This record gives sequence, C-alpha cells and structure tokens, in this order.
Amino acid sequence: MTQYIPCCACGRRFHREQKHGEVIYDVLPETVDIQTTSLTMNLGRRGRAELLAVEMYLLADNIFRMKIKPTESARQRYEIPVGDVLVSEPTLQK
Repeated sequence: MTQYIPCCACGRRFHREQKHGEVIYDVLPETVDIQTTSLTMNLGRRGRAELLAVEMYLLADNIFRMKIKPTESARQRYEIPVGDVLVSEPTLQK
C-alpha cells in the first residue's frame, strides 16, 4: 500500500518557500580558482552546511561547459562516460 505524502514533505516544498529574487547560495571566495580556460568554485547554501562544486570550462567557438555537483554526498552522482554521448572530450579554447 502506498502512503500519501503531503506536498510539504517532498521536494516541491523548496520551490514554494523560495521567494522570487531571493539568493540562497553564495560563492565562497577562498575556493575560487581561475585558470586560462576554466573557473572552479564552491557555493555554500545559507544556513546549511551544503556545498556545491561548480566547474566552468571555455570551449572552442565561444561555448562554455558548466558542471554543478555536491562536494559531499552519501552516494556518488552518475556522470556519462566520454564516448557514450560525446565522441571525445570537448576542445578547450586556446
């Protein structure tokens, strides 16, 4: 038997609680690392210990790639291996 779960107990609650224009994540300045073709940093959620790692890469033809993933998680996030969707790693801007 499936038990009814009210909306306030599921993930949709977050979207209702967030007010328009409200910022809930801040860049941690000590974690910012700027390279020629990449930028990495951590974002911290206000009032909580959650951290997100952000990686941005400048690719050829003025395209950028951004990855956002939790720094610490109970389970590792799945990443699609190169060759399944991409033929090879994207070429970085020079």
